[in-house]
Amino acid sequence: MSSQVVGEPEGTTLIEAIDAGRVETPGELSFPQWQRWRKGPGKRPTVRRDGRGLSTKEEVDLWRAVMVHLYGAGKAEALPEEDEEEEQELVPAYSPSVAATPASPGSVRSEAGGGDNSPRPPSVGSVGASVSSLKGCLDALYDPSAEEFGAYLARIGRVINALRSLDASVPPGMLKKTTRKAELMIELYAEFGGPDKVKGVRYLRDKFVATVEDETLDDSDRELSIIALGEVIEKLGGKMSSSPVKCSALHRKKEEWTE
Repeated sequence: MSSQVVGEPEGTTLIEAIDAGRVETPGELSFPQWQRWRKGPGKRPTVRRDGRGLSTKEEVDLWRAVMVHLYGAGKAEALPEEDEEEEQELVPAYSPSVAATPASPGSVRSEAGGGDNSPRPPSVGSVGASVSSLKGCLDALYDPSAEEFGAYLARIGRVINALRSLDASVPPGMLKKTTRKAELMIELYAEFGGPDKVKGVRYLRDKFVATVEDETLDDSDRELSIIALGEVIEKLGGKMSSSPVKCSALHRKKEEWTE
């Protein structure tokens, strides 16, 4: 079976299936929209259901390839820029005195209602409060249904820069770890339509064990995945393995990332 399209023979690409009319042609989609399309008409295979599938990175590459094929390189390259413009409207620039966060539903009032029509960052009275709020942005799990992936990474980059401008400690590799956690959330949304606290935790636990035991992985990449998986599992309310070896390995890595 094709690794890109359910029901297609080995080696068949999604582009070939679209061109042949066996898969409906997608519109000009952002990546979260693409993910929703792939779960239905896009016929994305999953490892759990079909025994094979694409990694998050491979799926992102496929999304871009299809957009280029259907709508041209210019339009495909413009998609992240449009996402960035949307993200800038939602998230004001950070400053040392305020910690901006994305606007939540209902937090923006229209001028007709007598209020300001721009999102208001929380007011803080000290650098310590700003640092705490910014670190909260890093700690929060990514929601692919609410924010474009590229926009999210741009926002997290600004959060890290803001923390550094406040002379706050930012562990080396924080952006890589946050990115890996976001990729895991993308996987959960693709598999289950959201952060399912039962199926999602079970899925991530299986992935955690496989990652720990996979000796073919590069050491640094395995360590990054282990700590990201552990933090997402705990954030979703799951508990780590009772194995002393695995638990000690996780806590050791967490200490290294948070020093």
